[in-house]
Amino acid sequence: MRPETWGWIDPIMIASNELDNETNTEVYVPVETQVEWLVDRAVAQTELSGTDESDKKVAILYYSHGC
Repeated sequence: MRPETWGWIDPIMIASNELDNETNTEVYVPVETQVEWLVDRAVAQTELSGTDESDKKVAILYYSHGC
């Protein structure tokens, strides 16, 4: 079983290495929308910890990737 199927990890690309043509070196360039999404998610998870249990909702996801 892969860790992704258990929800243990959630990979997200937040930056990439790109070539700077002026200096001919690789630079680390953030993907702004992904960084904002990650920050928003961290804030939401922090706020969720302070939410009453009766106000929380649960989603059960099922999928089969046809072994």
